[in-house]
Amino acid sequence: MSSQESEPSYFFDSRETDEEITDHFRAFSRDEIEKAYEKKYPLFQLLFQFNIPKDLVNVLEKLSRDDDEYKKQFNDFHTALAIWKMYTGFQCKFNQVPKILIYLVEMIDELNVPMLIRTFHVRSMRFALSLKNDIPSIYDRITYGLIFRDRLPSVILHMKQKKRNLHSFAAGIACKYPFENPELEQWVLSKTGKTKNETVHDGIAYWEEPDFPREGSLSKQKEYLAFNRKEREWERCKEKYPASFVTPFTCSLKQERVDSIHGRAYVLDPNDQKQVILGHLTICCQRLNGSGEASMMEGLLNPESGFLLFEKKSKLLAQSWIWLSEDGDLLVLDSMEFADNRSAGDIMELLRAWLEKTSYQNIQMGNGFNRPIIGEQVPPEHIKWYKQHWKERYTDAYERVWLKKNSHICI
Repeated sequence: MSSQESEPSYFFDSRETDEEITDHFRAFSRDEIEKAYEKKYPLFQLLFQFNIPKDLVNVLEKLSRDDDEYKKQFNDFHTALAIWKMYTGFQCKFNQVPKILIYLVEMIDELNVPMLIRTFHVRSMRFALSLKNDIPSIYDRITYGLIFRDRLPSVILHMKQKKRNLHSFAAGIACKYPFENPELEQWVLSKTGKTKNETVHDGIAYWEEPDFPREGSLSKQKEYLAFNRKEREWERCKEKYPASFVTPFTCSLKQERVDSIHGRAYVLDPNDQKQVILGHLTICCQRLNGSGEASMMEGLLNPESGFLLFEKKSKLLAQSWIWLSEDGDLLVLDSMEFADNRSAGDIMELLRAWLEKTSYQNIQMGNGFNRPIIGEQVPPEHIKWYKQHWKERYTDAYERVWLKKNSHICI
């Protein structure tokens, strides 16, 4: 295609204006582009010159079949380009791709692909994958393997000795990894397992802030992280999404609150800045730059969505991003995220009291990763979804339990 020819509009989205994409695009003629869009996975057809490797096709097929959202992602040039770079990078370095390719494709938005290829350590990844009893989620095991590599055995030992939550550490990492900055990498290695997961996560999130005391003591770093925490995080969110953080936000969910000897349960005010640090407080991915960032944004922007909190003496016990199904018939707690290594038993009486008080007759909860063993399994035909407001969809509620069905409490 000559530089004078215009590109078909279907090739670009609002982000695709950078030089790298333009350079890739100009390598193809108009006929090649039109031919690619007559086939499945057109961007991959172009990037692999109409010869997509069979193992990658199998991955794309399986993910697209399991979730329609992947079809959108695979038609996004940034995503396709990152997957292409990862696949060809592995082939160039190892003459093969790892057997965990499908999981790496699912995690692609969280990965620093150049560093992934440069630092991928086969034996360490095998060790990480062997930790099934300690770390049930394969995504978490992969995260550990990519971040800590040959240091992983000592990291796991420290975390077990200090009783750090192995799942919440991996789930709460909110950045691209492996780490590109060697100073940050060394800081994470020196702190993981030796201080709270929450502190390590916040240090990662604020490492590049000009006033973060990188060379200071851990106590000074903690002092910095605690100061004006929600206000500072709110400003970071506004800086990343200035067009979206236009207050006031609204929430049409019923504001039914329970106060008892077990604590209180309530839906957070839609303009309370605490909303953006709930993922920090429960050490999960529901935070800026985390894999669950979309749930935080949906909870803010979608008036039929919000955040349900469980507290005792002003201390957070657990929280859930909640949303109303598009037909208005069903309230869904997308998952339940616990603070300070708590579990379902710590909120059971409070949850039951809230279920009794709320006028919502049908309430489900996603199993997610914190699988509290409560409720009655929801069959697939009773799964409903929310009306999406944010540009990306997120959910931990592909599998669910009934908490309340036809006004009958199920726990």
